[in-house]
Amino acid sequence: MEQAIKYYRLYFKTLFAIAPKYASRMAFELFATPINKKVRTQETEALATAQEETLLLDGNNIVVYKWGNGPKTALLVHGWEGNGGSLAGFKDELIAIGYTVYSFDGPAHGKSTGKSTNVINFSYTVARIIEQKKIKDLVITHSFGSATTMYALSQSPHISIRRMVLLTSPNKLKDVITEFTDLMQFSAKNYNRFIAYMENYFKLNINDIEVAKVVDGVNVGEFLIVHDEFDKIIPIQYTKNVANALGSRATFITMQKVGHYRMLWNQTIVSHVADFVIGVKV
Repeated sequence: MEQAIKYYRLYFKTLFAIAPKYASRMAFELFATPINKKVRTQETEALATAQEETLLLDGNNIVVYKWGNGPKTALLVHGWEGNGGSLAGFKDELIAIGYTVYSFDGPAHGKSTGKSTNVINFSYTVARIIEQKKIKDLVITHSFGSATTMYALSQSPHISIRRMVLLTSPNKLKDVITEFTDLMQFSAKNYNRFIAYMENYFKLNINDIEVAKVVDGVNVGEFLIVHDEFDKIIPIQYTKNVANALGSRATFITMQKVGHYRMLWNQTIVSHVADFVIGVKV
C-alpha cells in the first residue's frame, strides 16, 4: 500500500505540472473508485441465506438482498468498500421482532456494476431502493453509507422513516476530500484545481455537501448514533457534529475499542440497536 501511495504522489505531481485538468479528472477517478472489495467469511455466509434480485438504477445493475418476511421493513446501508453483507450482523435480531430486512451492494461495490461511485450517485440508489421496497420503519447505516443516506433523505422529503441508526458518519465532503489530497500531497494550487473540478462535476458547492446542514430536511423520527471514540477511520468529532445538529431527535452512544468495522458485528451494539428499535431507552 505504501508503495502504491508513493507512486500516485509522483504520478499526480507530474501530471498536474503538464496537464492539470486531466490530472484533476484522474484524481477524481481514483478518489471515487473503491479499491478493496474483499467479502469476509461472515458476510458471504449471511448473503448465501438471502433472497437476491437485481434492480436497474441510474444505469447500474444493483444487487438487492432480502431476509425474513415480517410486516415491518428495514434497510441496511453499507459504507465505502463494504457490501450487502456488511451489516448482516443485525438481521437476526430484526427478523425476530417482525422485520423484513433488505440490503444491497452499492454502485461499484460487491456484485453491483460500475467502476466508481460518489455521494450523489450512491444516495440516488439509496433513495430508489427505499421507495421501491417501501422502507418505512428502520434504516441502519455505516460510515459513508450514513452520509449518503442522510443526503438521499434530504433530497427526498416525501420519504418518511420512523427510526434510523448511524454507525459513525462523516460530516463534510470537503473533510474527506482534504484527507485524500493530503494523502496524495497535493499543493495548495492543485488542491484548489481538484475542488474546482469536483464542483463543476457535481454542479454544487462542495461546502454545501455537509450532513449537519441537511438534517432539517430529513424526515426521520428518531436517531441512534454510535461511534467508537478511538475510531481511526472517521474522527468522532465528525459524528458529534451530526448528532449536535439533530439535537433532541438523536441519542448518541460512545463506545470504546469496538473498531470502525468490527463494530458491525459487536453483540453489545446489536443489542443497543435492538433496544432502540423496540423503543427501549438506550
